[in-house]
Amino acid sequence: MKRTLCATVLALWAFVSLARADDVRCFRGGMLVDPDRQTMTRVELEVQGSRLVRVGETVGGCVGATVDLGGRYVVPGFVDTHVHGWGNPSPGDEKDDEEWGRLQTAQLSLKAGVVAFLDMASEAEDWRARDRARASDDHAHIYSALMLSTGGRDERSARESLRSQLGLNPDIIKLFAGGEHIGAMVDEASRVKRSTVVHIASWEEAEAAVGAGATAITHLEDEVVIPFALAREMARRGTISIPTLSVQCDLHGAFSGQKWLSDPLLARVTGPKLLAAYRDRAAYSKKSRRTLRWQKAGCRTNDFRSIRILQKAGVSILAGSDTGNLGVFQGYGVHREMALLNEAGLSTWQALRAGTTAAARFLGHPAGIVPGGEATFVVLAGDPVKDIRNTSRIAMVVHRGRVVWDGGDSR
Repeated sequence: MKRTLCATVLALWAFVSLARADDVRCFRGGMLVDPDRQTMTRVELEVQGSRLVRVGETVGGCVGATVDLGGRYVVPGFVDTHVHGWGNPSPGDEKDDEEWGRLQTAQLSLKAGVVAFLDMASEAEDWRARDRARASDDHAHIYSALMLSTGGRDERSARESLRSQLGLNPDIIKLFAGGEHIGAMVDEASRVKRSTVVHIASWEEAEAAVGAGATAITHLEDEVVIPFALAREMARRGTISIPTLSVQCDLHGAFSGQKWLSDPLLARVTGPKLLAAYRDRAAYSKKSRRTLRWQKAGCRTNDFRSIRILQKAGVSILAGSDTGNLGVFQGYGVHREMALLNEAGLSTWQALRAGTTAAARFLGHPAGIVPGGEATFVVLAGDPVKDIRNTSRIAMVVHRGRVVWDGGDSR
């Protein structure tokens, strides 16, 4: 009887050990790019289930199936802090717009290496999509922002307008600057432990948001360069900047025939009909041409200078592309945002951090590639520190321990 019981226990132990060994995967021969430490080291990643059980330089430590990364570059997943996930607009006839819901945006984004994004939600179905995406390994993690005006009859009604919608369980509160109750609403958001992102159209509005204690401001004033005193005050208070250069520069870039419009990654997440519309300059609508004019006047002349001032002052800058607008594409926008931030003056390390670990921490998302952490990372075919545009050269996307996209050249 004892022998039979002992044999059964040994058999079960052997079965469990075998199951655990089979569940382990080893990603070997990559270069780990750490945006926080600004280091690049050879790495072997041991994955069990959805977790990273080992991150080290020792070769041959894994016991499971091996994936040879062939010297490619391993980076944390990309994070976009400003998304409208309804699809992609056409620069010509609106009937050529790509329209879909947040779930499809989350699927496409994950294939582009975007593991999380902040969606400026507005409809009940958007909040349901957020919850469904979070329960799936095949979607990027959606964070949702409740969008509110800072106007209203009085301070009491302004505070109540925020409290009355907390049942949606927003991750962040987005406020539109310009109203007289911005201070009260920032304070109310703080009371319920929610960060605030304030949409600004002028530096006067930005100054009011900073003075009210907003967590972050999004956008720049295109016609005027930021006053250095305001940038310095942002740095002193710890106010974050989400400049959204993509939405302020890239329609003009597409119209001008910049090379990124032919990027294979963009073609993978966007339909050929829409890309053809962006190449057909004669078909651009009046609305698109108005956008082209202000982008040509403001992007590099004012916005790039504002970025340099913010950086010099020590303001934390995050990548947020403002997808869903002309010239900015779902899943691809954050790659352009990092490239534009680099072009405007951030180092490649700073731009990479703005679109990975720093953006993740802002949203409260798991950040970095660490032992015990979530087994989520992106493998690149080119060095992003040498050229930030290499972030779009994606060879593999691993999400929660699963290879969700493999370009075929990652082994």
